[in-house]
Order: sequence, then C-alpha cells, then structure tokens
Amino acid sequence: QPPKKKVEAGKKPAKPRTPTLINGLTKDEMSKEQLEEHIVRLREELNREREERNYFQLERDKINSFWEVTVRKQEEVEAELKKVDKDMEEAEARHQLDVKVYKQKIKHLQHEHLNVITELKSDSLAASEVLEKEQEQLEAELRKTIRVDIQELNIEQFDKELELVCSTKRVSLYTNHRCHAAGVHWKDTLYSNAKKEQKSKQLELVNFLWDNKHLAEHISKIKEESDKIAMKLKHCLENKVILLKRKSLKDLKSEHEILEQKFSKLQLERDELCKAFTESAEEEQHKDMEVEKKLQALTESQERTEAQLSVVLSASNTDRTALSLITKKIEVVNTAIKILQHKINLISTVSSLFAS
Repeated sequence: QPPKKKVEAGKKPAKPRTPTLINGLTKDEMSKEQLEEHIVRLREELNREREERNYFQLERDKINSFWEVTVRKQEEVEAELKKVDKDMEEAEARHQLDVKVYKQKIKHLQHEHLNVITELKSDSLAASEVLEKEQEQLEAELRKTIRVDIQELNIEQFDKELELVCSTKRVSLYTNHRCHAAGVHWKDTLYSNAKKEQKSKQLELVNFLWDNKHLAEHISKIKEESDKIAMKLKHCLENKVILLKRKSLKDLKSEHEILEQKFSKLQLERDELCKAFTESAEEEQHKDMEVEKKLQALTESQERTEAQLSVVLSASNTDRTALSLITKKIEVVNTAIKILQHKINLISTVSSLFAS
C-alpha cells in the first residue's frame, strides 16, 4: 500500500455541501420524471424572468427617453420664459419712454398756450391804450376847431353890429347937420329922407338880426353836428376797439383750435400706445397660456409615467438603486415643473397689472 499523505498543518477539512432541497426532497431522492418537471418549471421561470427583464429594460428605456424629452422641454420652456421676461421688460421700457415723451409734449403745449395768451393780452392792452390816446387827440382837435369856428363867427357878428350902429349914428348926425344947415325948407325933405334911410337901416338891422338868428341856429346845428361827429368818432373808436378785440378773440379761438387739434393728436397717439401695449400684453398672455398648456401636458405625462413606475415597482423586484435614481430624476422634473408653474403665475400677474 502507498503511504498515506499527511494532512497539512493549518488546513481545515472541507465542509460537506448541504444538498439542495426541491419540494422537500434532495436531488438523489427525486425520480427522473420529477427532475424533468422541475427542469421544465425552471425553464419556464427563466423565460418569464427574461421576459420581465426585457419588459423592465423597455420601461427603463422609456423612462430615460421621457426624462430626456422632459429635460429638453424644460429647457425650451425656460428659454421661452426668458424671452417673455425680456419682451415684457422691453415693452415696459418703451411704455415708460412713451409716457415720458407724452408728458413732455403736454407740458410744452401748455407752456406755449400760456405764452400765447400772455402775448395776446399784452397786445390787446397796448392797442387799447393807443386807441384811447388817438381818441383823446381827435376829441381835443375837434373841440379846438369848434372853438375857433365859434370865435370867428362871433367876431364877424360883432363887426356887423358895430358897423350898423356906426352907420346909424352917422345918418343921425348927418340928418341933424343938414337940418340945421339947410334950414326949415329942407327940414321936412331931409327928415323924410332920413326917416326912409333910418327905416332902411332898421330893416337892414332886422335882416341882420334875422341873419344873426339864423347864424346862431346854424352854429347850434354845427355844435350838434360836432357833437354827433364826436359821438360817431367815439363809436367808431369803440367799434375799432371791438373789432380789434374780436380779431384778438378770433385769433385766440384759432390758436385754441390748433392747440385742441394738437391735444387730440397727442391723445390719439396715447390711445395707440395703450392699444399697442394692451395687444402686446394679450399676446404675452396668449404665450403664457400656451406654455401652461405645455406644462399641463408635461404634468399629465409625468403623472402617467409615475403611475407606470409605481406599477413596475409593485409588480417586480427591480434593482433598487436604478429605481431610486429614476425616482430622484422624476422628483427633479416635478420640482422644475413647479418652478415653471410659479414663474408663469408671476408673469400672468404682472401682465394683468400692466393691462389694467
């Protein structure tokens, strides 16, 4: 017999393997038919596990693809929100600039209107003063002319009366002298001639007094006509002042109409600016509604995916690490969707404030 090998020091003998039990029996205890049935069951389980593995791989690919699509849509929505924010900032800046320009135009027009009114008032006062001075000068000249005419008429009348008295005295002296010189014979003849001459002189005196009366009446008529002329002149001057005032009023009305047209034009520009800003706000609201629809679709898709994922988690024992990773990704997507929803709500609030 060959010599027995000594057991090496420090090594323990191997433990006998525990036989695998199949349905309470070991492999050696099972018959051939039982082993074949067990092999068939194992193959069926293997096929089922493979199918489940393929199914979960497909679901994992779907979730990954959905994750990529969600991330891409999230980036698109964020880019669109940034664009909306930028458009709103530009629209607000344009609106503020238009409002500032409109206020400057209104202030400039008010200043011009006040300057025009002040100039017209000063021109009207100066014209009134000039017209009053001219009226006073004309009245003074007219009074002076009337006084000169009356003085000339009085001097002529006094000369005629004086001449008449002197001629009467001369006739009387001449008659007395003839009576004394020629004697009684010529007394009657001279007296009768003197009487005739005296009558004729008296007649001349009566005529002269009559003419003087007519002349006085004529002077009174001249005075009345002078007063009438002065009244007419006064009325003419007043009418001239009224015409100037009417002209000034007409100019003021035309200036007022021009200012009203400018103001209407500015109001129209302001209405157009408000309309453009309202349309821009409505357009931004429409874009916000579209973004909300997209977010709603993403939320519904994400909810469907979560439901599918919960079904998958409850139906199988998938790798917990992969599932936790997928769950974290879905939570990140949910957080991003909530942030976008909050931004959209803020944008809608700001748009409604600007629209009001």
